[in-house]
Amino acid sequence: MNTEFDSLNLNNVKVLSVGRVGEMQDGTRVVVRSVSSDGRPTLEIQSSPRKIEIRYNP
Repeated sequence: MNTEFDSLNLNNVKVLSVGRVGEMQDGTRVVVRSVSSDGRPTLEIQSSPRKIEIRYNP
């Protein structure tokens, strides 16, 4: 999941307590976190009004 996040060449990448967040050129936010609400690592793409979550099995 970190490989996918890094391959997006995001702007304004910030480190969070459980992952990182960055912005695509069109303003779409991308969040990678090691733990989600169900406990699995997640890559989340936030583009209003949609949110896509890709869950990884450890």
